[in-house]
Amino acid sequence: MRTSNRWKPSPSLFVAIVALVAALAGTAVGGVAVTSLSKKEKTQVQKIAKRLDRKAIKSIPSGPKGDTGPQGVQGSQGATGPQGLQGPQGAQGSQGATGLAGAGLTPAVFTSAGLINAAASGCAGSADGRWYDNDPATQHEVGYHRSESGMVYLRGVVLNCGAIGAIFVLPPGFRPGRSVYFAAATAAEGIQTRVTVQADGQVQENSTYGLDRWVSLDGIVFRCGPAATNGCP
Repeated sequence: MRTSNRWKPSPSLFVAIVALVAALAGTAVGGVAVTSLSKKEKTQVQKIAKRLDRKAIKSIPSGPKGDTGPQGVQGSQGATGPQGLQGPQGAQGSQGATGLAGAGLTPAVFTSAGLINAAASGCAGSADGRWYDNDPATQHEVGYHRSESGMVYLRGVVLNCGAIGAIFVLPPGFRPGRSVYFAAATAAEGIQTRVTVQADGQVQENSTYGLDRWVSLDGIVFRCGPAATNGCP
């Protein structure tokens, strides 16, 4: 008759396994002693306990999700990145409003000296003993102008047909503070005559070159005076 060598658990091992299962299941089993187990049996109990622990852990349901914790402190700003590519040019804007007109130069307005125009034939067709406006059709009419800064300008060409005395008289505000003297072109070739503008406003020609000749007043300029009198600035 054959004898079986198959290992059989001892009563103490059986009792230990039952106690272990009961403990995991939440059932108290008192008075169970495991000190009587052999070393091999203790190893078997430990293996069974580990397998049962893993199954028990998997069977435990997950708890509810906890509340979100407070936000952490903001970190420091990172380094500036490289500059990007230039974008496309935008559309042209609408045209702005037209600006105010600039202050242009205003032509000077001359006041006529009131001389009579000479005849086309000159002194031959004009009465003697007076000054005439020589030829306003081709030359400036004899007159005067005062600028905003107080400078007085004379212009025009006069014709002396036996006249003695002033060519004409400037009104107050257009007169010099003191008499002033100017060289002026005349009909005598290569010779200049002298024109005097007196403080009383008389414009005179002083020469010994005879009568019946023209004298130019163009280019005569002086300061009016006294200042702040009769419109003189």
